[in-house]
Amino acid sequence: MDFIRILEHIGKNGAVLAPLLIISLGAAVAFDELFPRDRLSKVFMTGGLPGSLIASITSAVLPQSAGGKIPLAARFRGMGGRLLPTLSFAIAGSALSLPAIVLTLSLGWRFALLRLGSVIIFGVVAGTLAHTRLQEGLKLSPPVDWLSICEPDYCDIRPNPEEWEKTYPWRSYLRLLGLSIRILFPWLILSLVLAAMLEVVIPPKTLTAFLGQWWSPALAAVSGFPLFLAVGTDVPLVQTMLSKGVPLASAVSFMLGAPVVNFPVYAMLKRWLGRSAALGIIIACWLIATGLGWFLMFVGWAGRIIF
Repeated sequence: MDFIRILEHIGKNGAVLAPLLIISLGAAVAFDELFPRDRLSKVFMTGGLPGSLIASITSAVLPQSAGGKIPLAARFRGMGGRLLPTLSFAIAGSALSLPAIVLTLSLGWRFALLRLGSVIIFGVVAGTLAHTRLQEGLKLSPPVDWLSICEPDYCDIRPNPEEWEKTYPWRSYLRLLGLSIRILFPWLILSLVLAAMLEVVIPPKTLTAFLGQWWSPALAAVSGFPLFLAVGTDVPLVQTMLSKGVPLASAVSFMLGAPVVNFPVYAMLKRWLGRSAALGIIIACWLIATGLGWFLMFVGWAGRIIF
């Protein structure tokens, strides 16, 4: 009986989220062709807090996942981009993208707006923390070929834009769209399955015993480490958490941490910046995701506004 309910839950949520993901990925692929990447170079030339803020906002609304944005950050860093906006771009872009915003709208526009604002703060603060603690080592790190950072299982950008077919561009469009779906759709399915199991099998008291305590944001922010919940594939889990009574603070910490504090992002950062710097950035992101959750827990204003 529980198995039937799990399948029903997967079908119900998948019928809403799967088409949204395909449509948003289609828009992302089109954007990758129509918007030349070199125009982004200006984002990385402004230093200090303004540069970090601009980079975080820009990266949060771009369509690629962490598998695309971290290599892009490495590329523009190698072209002379400043360190702080480069870090903020990589962090905020890993946490959010245009498809993720679209999928989060299924939870309500206020929640989507909360996610966007939180990610911008997340990118600025985590980027600044990583820059402050690691800048000397990062300045000395040797330049890395940005294509070497692309992990085939996670990279959703075209490494060589010049290879786009000019005669039949729709072929390249469909090929890249198929690649994006192949990379990201299995993670949406896994998220739907996990969310259904949480909804049907796990009692609310059990879930809130782990995610309803004062220390729960710290646990929530790191609980997605084995997964690659990019471009909004975390939405089914966030939706189930909220429906089961998990506090908003823990849900937001999970929503910020899961797309960034995970092994695939660590592996790409390691290829780019080295092991110690990558670990430092992951820890900084975990701390800030936890801190923002605690802020929402103790202030409580966001919950009253949204619900």
